[in-house]
Amino acid sequence: MATSSSSVDGLVSGLDSTAIITQLMALERQPQNRLKVQLQTEQTALSGYQAINTKVAVLLTATRKFTDPLTTAWNSLSVASSSATVSASATFSSTSGQLAFDVLQLAVAHAVRSDTVAGLTAPVASAPAGIDITLNSGDPAATPTHITLTDGSLQGVVAAINAKKLGVSATAVQVSDGVYRLQLASTTTGAPSQFTVTGLSIGTAASSTGTDAQISVGSGAGAYTVTSHTNTFGGVLPGVTFTVSKLETGVTLVSSTSGDKIADAMQAMVDAANAGVTLMKSLSSYDTTAKKGSVLSGDYVVGQLRNQFGRAISTAATGGSSLKTVGVQVDRDGVYLFDRAVFLASYQADPVSTQNLTTSLATTLQGIATKATTSGTGTLNLAVQGRNAAIKTLTDGISGWDDKLAVKQAALQRRFAALEVTLGKLKNQSNWLAGQIGSLSTSRNG
Repeated sequence: MATSSSSVDGLVSGLDSTAIITQLMALERQPQNRLKVQLQTEQTALSGYQAINTKVAVLLTATRKFTDPLTTAWNSLSVASSSATVSASATFSSTSGQLAFDVLQLAVAHAVRSDTVAGLTAPVASAPAGIDITLNSGDPAATPTHITLTDGSLQGVVAAINAKKLGVSATAVQVSDGVYRLQLASTTTGAPSQFTVTGLSIGTAASSTGTDAQISVGSGAGAYTVTSHTNTFGGVLPGVTFTVSKLETGVTLVSSTSGDKIADAMQAMVDAANAGVTLMKSLSSYDTTAKKGSVLSGDYVVGQLRNQFGRAISTAATGGSSLKTVGVQVDRDGVYLFDRAVFLASYQADPVSTQNLTTSLATTLQGIATKATTSGTGTLNLAVQGRNAAIKTLTDGISGWDDKLAVKQAALQRRFAALEVTLGKLKNQSNWLAGQIGSLSTSRNG
């Protein structure tokens, strides 16, 4: 009974053992609590890095509007065609312009067909003597390419020519039951697509002659012709590429430039840069009044990245030119300032210089953003990895302390329970002795 009663908190000793154990465990938990504070700091820093990385990634996308040829803002030049059969697209132009022309000739691929033969296995050349094909045969300097044959039949010649990959495709064309022709065709168009073939044992004739596309620009005595090996023309109207598809007269192309879309892309890039700069400043600032730093105060990675953004303006300047001439400046806090009116005026006055300066800034910022965000090697990416590793170590440490503290608490509870049991036994012994002494006294008095 004594053992059972002593298990009750302080039943014998009168001690509040639960409160005592709680206080002792609070002392034991101090190392773990310090780890938890460190963990919170690391997690907050990680969130800061991740937020900065997101902002810089947005900037990286914005810079591609000036550096990626497929999505570049410089393609904002528009061009209109008066003909549904003439398609046109614009890239970059120093000026707006207009072009009037007639389509005189379309580009044609050279082709040769043979006399008919009876079947695919009919002989059309000697093996292994072979045949010779001369590409761009209109050029006096052109030289033949020899093709050695292991099979002089129609199907053997077709296979050998196609295996050579000269830019001439060979086909056995069935023209009636059991009757075939060898068809040779250039894979390109224009005068350079002309070719000759020798060494065949059957007759051949050109089924189409490789010719250039041709347009006539202007009218009267001042008209002039422009040729292209393909049906696509470039450079006739600066910044415009157009493709013809039929003979016709009176085609007009009108190109016009508008800097508004380019200015919009410039504003988006500046805004993206400022979002990153502002966030980095907020996360790394130090309050001198409160004498308290932010989560990334003094952080080397963030400090270096802020400096790189600040220096980008001077780094991107080319040929002694200043980005101020295209409306871009940076203040003492590293925040970018963009004057849209100055940019549009610069683009109107000197679009080439404006493009060069703007693209240089975009390229510089893109390089900074890429080095910061690239997976596995970027400075921000590596910083995130480092914080994640620290968080794992701290989390493991905290978990380890949970086990240690559980063992410690159980030991304290056993110790205090044992104390109550011991005190209970002593109390029982004391009561027994007191009873014995009392009995002796009663016997003497009796």
